[in-house]
Amino acid sequence: MKEVSDKTITEVLQQYERVVVKYFTDWCGMCRILTPRLARISLDAKYETIHFVSLNTEHNPNTKRQYHINALPTVQAFYHGKLIHKTTSINEVDLSALLNALLKME
Repeated sequence: MKEVSDKTITEVLQQYERVVVKYFTDWCGMCRILTPRLARISLDAKYETIHFVSLNTEHNPNTKRQYHINALPTVQAFYHGKLIHKTTSINEVDLSALLNALLKME
């Protein structure tokens, strides 16, 4: 999963139709649990049209503030650059629901 920054997040959201952003910090234990789960889910062929990225909120405070990231980990789904769904759950069922909702966007 490619890491983005305050400088590159807007470009990524504009470049790809469907984007999922995982917000994390290095010290967040739940973030470390989420990372391999989301990586495994992202390899599923049905999600091949979704671009997955991560953003370290400690190093990118502007994006954290802009998207109101108040809990970690947070996963947000964007369609054509617009936020359509978010979750703070690390449960695979909830993550799959977020991804499936993103796939249904037309």
